[in-house]
Amino acid sequence: MKRRNTFKLPNALITDERLSPSARKVGAVLYAHRNALGFCKKPLSDLAARSGLCPATVRKAVEELSGAGYISASHTYRYLPRKGRLVYGRMAYQLRLSFEGGYTLIPRELLVQQGELTPAAFLVCLCLLAAAGNRRRAFPSIARLCRLAGLAHSTVCRALVQIRSLPWLLVQLCRKRTGAFASNSYHFTTVLAANRTNEAVLEPNLTAQQDTAAPEPRKTSGVLHALIVKLRTALRKLFSSEGVVPFLAN
Repeated sequence: MKRRNTFKLPNALITDERLSPSARKVGAVLYAHRNALGFCKKPLSDLAARSGLCPATVRKAVEELSGAGYISASHTYRYLPRKGRLVYGRMAYQLRLSFEGGYTLIPRELLVQQGELTPAAFLVCLCLLAAAGNRRRAFPSIARLCRLAGLAHSTVCRALVQIRSLPWLLVQLCRKRTGAFASNSYHFTTVLAANRTNEAVLEPNLTAQQDTAAPEPRKTSGVLHALIVKLRTALRKLFSSEGVVPFLAN
C-alpha cells in the first residue's frame, strides 16, 4: 500500500480492552485526520458524520479516549464581531504520537467504507490489519481475533460476515486435508478506479494498441543527423584527395 493512502494507528489503541469498539472507531478517525504535530480540529458533528455514529456516542468515545490517555481535548476560542467577545470555537484534540508498542498502517479506504460497518466489524478489520503487519495476508483464528479485539465469539463471527462485502478484502475459506476447516486467509488487495476499469473492459483493443505503440522518434536525433550530413559534404569539398574522401564516405 502507498504511504499517502494510509495512516498510523497505535497497536495499543487497537487492542485496548478498556475502550469500547465505538471509542476505538472514533480514535481511528482522529488519527486519520491529525496534522504533523498531532492536532485534530474537528467539530463533534463532523466526527459523528465521519465515524457513522451519533454525536452522543462520539462525545462518550472522546471521554473514553481522554481518560485512557490517548488524546487530550481542549476548547478553542474565536472572536465574534456580532457579540463583540470571544466565543467557543472547534474542539482541539491533541493525540499521543509516541506509538509505544508499535503501530499499524490503516488504509483510508476503510474510513470510506466505515459507514456500512458496525463498530465491532470496524474493530475486527483493525485487528486483521494489525495481524497482517507489513504483509498483504493475515490468517488469524477466530479465537485470536476475540483476544485482540476483546469481543465475544458470536460478535466476531457476525463481524466477519459483514466485512466480506469490503472491495479491498478477499476472504478465503481454508480446509485441511482431512476436510476440517482451518483458519481463514484474509488477503488485502488494491482496488482500481471505476472509470479505468470500464475503459479497459469496453475498449481492450484500443488500450493494447496504446500500450504497445512505439515511441515517437526524438527530434534532436534528426537535427543531429542533418548536421552530420552537412559537415560531411563540406569536408568532401574541402579535402578532395583520394585518401580522405573514401574514408569520409564510409
